[in-house]
Amino acid sequence: MDFLQKSIRELEAGEPKYSVIHFYSGLELFLKARLLREHWCLCASDVNKIGQTQFAWGDFESIGLKEAKSRLANILNCKLSGPEEKIYERLRERRNQAVHFYHPDDLGSDKKVAVEQLAGWHFLYRRLTNSWKDCFEPFQERLAELHRTISARAEYFPSIYSELKDDLLKQARHRLIAVCEICEQQGALTKGEVAKGVHRLECAVCSGETFALFLPCRKCGKLAPRSFERTTDCQWCECRYEGSLEESFAWAEKTHPAASPRAWCGDCGYTVKESVIEVGRASFCLACHAFYEHSGIARCDWCGDTVTGPVGDRISPGCVRCEYHLSYDDEGEVAPEYLYDRAQRRANRTLRERGFI
Repeated sequence: MDFLQKSIRELEAGEPKYSVIHFYSGLELFLKARLLREHWCLCASDVNKIGQTQFAWGDFESIGLKEAKSRLANILNCKLSGPEEKIYERLRERRNQAVHFYHPDDLGSDKKVAVEQLAGWHFLYRRLTNSWKDCFEPFQERLAELHRTISARAEYFPSIYSELKDDLLKQARHRLIAVCEICEQQGALTKGEVAKGVHRLECAVCSGETFALFLPCRKCGKLAPRSFERTTDCQWCECRYEGSLEESFAWAEKTHPAASPRAWCGDCGYTVKESVIEVGRASFCLACHAFYEHSGIARCDWCGDTVTGPVGDRISPGCVRCEYHLSYDDEGEVAPEYLYDRAQRRANRTLRERGFI
């Protein structure tokens, strides 16, 4: 947290070089902190050459981003999504530029640096407050304060969008376009279909990569994006759509009839019924539209539920469903229907009222 806070102050002081270096250091340390929670040796590059005493004194060679990603995926069953990996990798490359080959023009404007950091924080904060929340519980207030500070940079997004708007409108004549989940600007252009109905998007504003569900517009029949958490517009006839879980489930039944939902999503915490389907070798959440090119579905040894994201072992809980089961063991606590989001709880109530679930 100290590194990230220092990064913010340095960018405000007009020192993008040191802001880039310290922001990436903070990001990497958070990933290693999650590994440390599992076991201290996971943070060491060569565990055969050090003991616990050396580790405690800091006398060892630590792992980098590549090793951290690998160990999170292979040991904690917590594989980072493709978009998240790309953002973190871009921040790593930017840090290397700042350390080894620094020239002011290489990093671009302060605005560009701020936007890249905000995109990286978007993914990291979601992990620290959702799937990794139990590991960072003592720091939730400080994380929320840090989030408010970094999120203030979102004021850059509309100005960048206005600069690119004319070019984006031209490209949208021949390509599908949607609102980016990261910067919330109408700047995410499709790069192609990764599964029937699911498109990979790259945002021209924040350079983030996301995925979206595109279904035929009820008015003009052309493909239009759908989003669970926000209203979306058809780019062809401007018909508006509210996020609809029923529509996503109905689409899955029709388009992928053999892929019934079989897991709970580790990203959104949807807990009324399983929301993740398998599409070939990939998995897709019908609630939050998270797409993983390698399934990532696993069974939690602690609670027995099938989930995406981290899982627990026989001794300790660890998955998105464990919190749901633990709440039943506490007589003073009501088991949550949705874990994190007011919009999700409201959506669940609507589904129940309509008899869908």
